[in-house]
Amino acid sequence: MANVSTELRAGCLFTEDSEDAIRDAISVVRAGDSLNPSAWPNGARVAVAITFDVDHEFPVYKLDPAILSLGQYGATTALPRILTLLKKHEIPATFFVPGMVQKIHPTTVPEILADGCHEVGLHGWVHERAPDLRDREEESTMISRAIEVLTEAAGGVRPVGYRAPSAAISEHTLELLEEHGVRYDSTLSGRDEPHELVLRGRKSALVEIPMSWEGTDYLFLHNDEFWQGSLPWPTAVLDVYKSDFDVAYNEGTIFNLVLHPQVIGRRSRLVILDQLISYIKSRNDVWFATLGQMAEYVSNK
Repeated sequence: MANVSTELRAGCLFTEDSEDAIRDAISVVRAGDSLNPSAWPNGARVAVAITFDVDHEFPVYKLDPAILSLGQYGATTALPRILTLLKKHEIPATFFVPGMVQKIHPTTVPEILADGCHEVGLHGWVHERAPDLRDREEESTMISRAIEVLTEAAGGVRPVGYRAPSAAISEHTLELLEEHGVRYDSTLSGRDEPHELVLRGRKSALVEIPMSWEGTDYLFLHNDEFWQGSLPWPTAVLDVYKSDFDVAYNEGTIFNLVLHPQVIGRRSRLVILDQLISYIKSRNDVWFATLGQMAEYVSNK
């Protein structure tokens, strides 16, 4: 019989394995029960999170100055522009920062936290793909290093949330996050609403605040040598975001927008974020929150 874990990594359909072996293979991480509350704070109908993966120069596909400059734009221009927009709208946001981004750009975390309403979360060490790391120990070391750097930059406040670089987790990732005291993840897409995580058949201490690729900017708008956005005209992307928010509003769940400074922070792209926030704020029963605030709220309901 073929090795199940090997076939899982290879994307095999398990044609030679038993039903029990297949069930075991897919049960490493499963979406558990919904944690969506009957009501959000202050009677809000929907919870809205504006989140950013602050990748800057990472991941480094190759040492090409032109490609690296696309990421550096996130640090020099896009992030300050985004923080100004958020301050204008007086809303909080969550920023997931790789440890080495903070090392290369040491003002990143202090600038994000300066307004006193934003949250900084973990986003790997060098935007590494966890499934490609050598072993569990190496992945644990990466998480530890990132926590140490971000905690120091935040004046001793430890990050409580995580989003996996490239939305790629290993069979160990979520267990390691538990061990390191992380309280929530925002990588998976098993439900539209906050939910429990079941790891190898047991309920995890982690809360999942799910994301979706349809709620990102990278899928639609990013362009470089390796990636061509599928909807390069910003107004079409704005329509996608509005529709997603409208359904979340009607269902009383969450709207989790996943953005990247070097993408959404470009001039024509930031205009649609400004318009989207104004559109959402036109509903007076919306709760803008960090993912950490959402995770805490649903955990205590």
